[in-house]
Amino acid sequence: MIWLNQNGIGVLLDDYSARTFGQLAKRLQDKGTPAELLHEDRKAVEKRNWLANDYFWDRAVDFTMDEGRAAMIDELQIVNERFEALDQRLEALARNWRTPRGMTDEVVAETMERMRA
Repeated sequence: MIWLNQNGIGVLLDDYSARTFGQLAKRLQDKGTPAELLHEDRKAVEKRNWLANDYFWDRAVDFTMDEGRAAMIDELQIVNERFEALDQRLEALARNWRTPRGMTDEVVAETMERMRA
Protein backbone atom coordinates (compact mmCIF):
# COMPACT_ATOMS: atom_id res chain seq x y z
CA MET A 1 0.00 0.00 0.00
CA ILE A 2 2.91 2.41 0.58
CA TRP A 3 3.86 2.22 -3.11
CA LEU A 4 0.29 3.10 -4.07
CA ASN A 5 0.27 6.11 -1.77
CA GLN A 6 3.64 7.50 -2.83
CA ASN A 7 3.86 6.58 -6.48
CA GLY A 8 0.64 4.95 -7.59
CA ILE A 9 -1.40 8.06 -8.17
CA GLY A 10 1.17 9.46 -10.57
CA VAL A 11 1.42 6.15 -12.39
CA LEU A 12 -2.36 5.88 -12.64
CA LEU A 13 -2.70 9.46 -13.85
CA ASP A 14 -0.04 8.92 -16.50
CA ASP A 15 -1.80 5.76 -17.67
CA TYR A 16 -5.29 7.23 -17.71
CA SER A 17 -4.16 10.53 -19.26
CA ALA A 18 -2.90 8.60 -22.29
CA ARG A 19 -6.32 6.98 -22.84
CA THR A 20 -9.25 8.30 -24.82
CA PHE A 21 -12.48 9.18 -23.07
CA GLY A 22 -14.10 6.09 -24.60
CA GLN A 23 -11.31 3.85 -23.31
CA LEU A 24 -11.81 5.24 -19.82
CA ALA A 25 -15.53 4.48 -20.07
CA LYS A 26 -14.70 0.89 -21.06
CA ARG A 27 -12.48 0.57 -17.99
CA LEU A 28 -15.38 1.69 -15.81
CA GLN A 29 -17.53 -1.03 -17.33
CA ASP A 30 -14.84 -3.63 -16.74
CA LYS A 31 -14.62 -2.58 -13.08
CA GLY A 32 -18.31 -3.26 -12.42
CA THR A 33 -19.67 0.28 -12.48
CA PRO A 34 -23.49 0.34 -12.07
CA ALA A 35 -25.39 0.13 -15.37
CA GLU A 36 -27.18 3.48 -14.90
CA LEU A 37 -23.87 5.25 -14.35
CA LEU A 38 -22.37 3.51 -17.38
CA HIS A 39 -25.31 4.71 -19.48
CA GLU A 40 -24.74 8.29 -18.29
CA ASP A 41 -21.04 7.90 -19.00
CA ARG A 42 -21.69 6.64 -22.55
CA LYS A 43 -23.95 9.62 -23.19
CA ALA A 44 -21.25 11.91 -21.83
CA VAL A 45 -18.65 10.31 -24.12
CA GLU A 46 -20.94 10.87 -27.11
CA LYS A 47 -21.61 14.48 -26.05
CA ARG A 48 -17.92 15.13 -25.45
CA ASN A 49 -17.01 13.74 -28.87
CA TRP A 50 -19.69 15.87 -30.52
CA LEU A 51 -18.40 18.96 -28.70
CA ALA A 52 -14.81 18.24 -29.66
CA ASN A 53 -15.44 17.29 -33.28
CA ASP A 54 -18.69 18.77 -34.57
CA TYR A 55 -20.14 21.40 -32.24
CA PHE A 56 -18.77 24.51 -33.92
CA TRP A 57 -19.48 23.15 -37.40
CA ASP A 58 -23.06 22.39 -36.35
CA ARG A 59 -23.42 25.88 -34.84
CA ALA A 60 -21.49 27.87 -37.47
CA VAL A 61 -24.50 29.97 -38.50
CA ASP A 62 -25.61 30.49 -34.88
CA PHE A 63 -22.11 31.70 -34.07
CA THR A 64 -22.50 34.62 -36.46
CA MET A 65 -25.51 36.12 -34.63
CA ASP A 66 -25.85 37.55 -31.12
CA GLU A 67 -28.95 35.44 -30.41
CA GLY A 68 -27.20 32.33 -31.72
CA ARG A 69 -24.15 32.89 -29.53
CA ALA A 70 -26.40 33.44 -26.50
CA ALA A 71 -28.20 30.17 -27.27
CA MET A 72 -24.82 28.43 -27.61
CA ILE A 73 -23.74 29.75 -24.22
CA ASP A 74 -26.96 28.47 -22.64
CA GLU A 75 -26.53 25.11 -24.34
CA LEU A 76 -22.92 24.77 -23.21
CA GLN A 77 -23.83 25.71 -19.63
CA ILE A 78 -26.38 22.90 -19.55
CA VAL A 79 -23.83 20.44 -20.94
CA ASN A 80 -21.31 21.64 -18.35
CA GLU A 81 -23.80 21.07 -15.52
CA ARG A 82 -24.42 17.52 -16.73
CA PHE A 83 -20.68 16.83 -16.95
CA GLU A 84 -20.16 18.21 -13.44
CA ALA A 85 -22.99 16.08 -12.03
CA LEU A 86 -21.51 12.98 -13.65
CA ASP A 87 -18.06 13.91 -12.35
CA GLN A 88 -19.43 14.11 -8.81
CA ARG A 89 -20.96 10.64 -9.12
CA LEU A 90 -17.76 9.19 -10.58
CA GLU A 91 -15.66 10.89 -7.90
CA ALA A 92 -17.83 9.32 -5.19
CA LEU A 93 -17.36 5.92 -6.83
CA ALA A 94 -13.60 6.45 -7.03
CA ARG A 95 -13.44 7.63 -3.42
CA ASN A 96 -15.25 4.46 -2.29
CA TRP A 97 -12.64 2.38 -4.14
CA ARG A 98 -9.49 4.28 -3.21
CA THR A 99 -10.08 5.21 0.44
CA PRO A 100 -9.88 1.62 1.79
CA ARG A 101 -6.64 1.27 -0.19
CA GLY A 102 -5.04 4.18 1.66
CA MET A 103 -5.66 6.85 -0.95
CA THR A 104 -7.61 9.32 1.15
CA ASP A 105 -8.66 12.75 -0.08
CA GLU A 106 -5.65 14.15 1.78
CA VAL A 107 -3.24 11.76 0.04
CA VAL A 108 -4.71 12.63 -3.35
CA ALA A 109 -4.55 16.38 -2.63
CA GLU A 110 -0.93 16.16 -1.43
CA THR A 111 0.08 14.12 -4.46
CA MET A 112 -1.63 16.51 -6.86
CA GLU A 113 0.09 19.44 -5.16
CA ARG A 114 3.50 17.77 -5.54
CA MET A 115 2.77 17.05 -9.20
CA ARG A 116 1.84 20.70 -9.83
CA ALA A 117 5.07 21.98 -8.25
